[in-house]
Amino acid sequence: MALSLDVLHQLPPLSPQAVALLESLDESAGAHDVVILVERDPGLSVRVLRIANSAFYGLPGKVGSIREAVLLLGMSTIRSIALASVMSSVFSHSSAGILELRKYWRDSFLVALYAQALAQKWGADESMAFTAGLLHDIGLIVLELTNSLMLQAVFRCVQENALSVLEAEKAVLGIQHYEIGADLLASWHLPAPIVQAVWLQAMDEQVKENLLASAVNLAKTIVSAKEECAPEEVAARIAFKCRALGVDADRLAADLSKWSKFDAMVLY
Repeated sequence: MALSLDVLHQLPPLSPQAVALLESLDESAGAHDVVILVERDPGLSVRVLRIANSAFYGLPGKVGSIREAVLLLGMSTIRSIALASVMSSVFSHSSAGILELRKYWRDSFLVALYAQALAQKWGADESMAFTAGLLHDIGLIVLELTNSLMLQAVFRCVQENALSVLEAEKAVLGIQHYEIGADLLASWHLPAPIVQAVWLQAMDEQVKENLLASAVNLAKTIVSAKEECAPEEVAARIAFKCRALGVDADRLAADLSKWSKFDAMVLY
């Protein structure tokens, strides 16, 4: 039976504290207010400091206060980290256990970091790339919470029929998790380019026409290749994706050696 985007109405409500945090982190929030909000949440504080001290910003171990981190990262990135922190907290308690949540959030942060680095290289919006990368697979969490048995059926279909997850979702559900995720992000009133970048992940031909979507798509391939492929196969898999997106694989290889420190980061 095909699903519809109505599954979003089955999600558990956010806690009052989470709602207050996300509402406070709006465009009108000043740096001082944001610092106070982040400092009140120890888990969020740790994640913000880890991002600020990542290799991407070139200041490992030098950002020691939340104030410094907020000024360095900017509101868009802080908001995306807060969103992930809130959602991981909600879903970790409500999860049906199909997804390995620690791995899910770690991979999501790695995709965010690689997407941000690619966006910087290509002249796209780095903060939006980070947010889109961080939340690109949020639809999988929605499916686990609202239709865990059908998500299990999707993964069985992947194994039994040698299909990709997206192909299996289309066959079993009639909808793909990128579509669900994009609709959720739209309901959170995230900027349209972020929503579109997530939505386009299900549309191979359109991805390469959108820099943000391309950054997320390639970042996801980089992370999955490093986890799933033998060392000698990683470069070939990334190069294949580069050809599909019209990206120079040789130039990217040089950048990947500089970005390899991302892989050692454990944020969740």
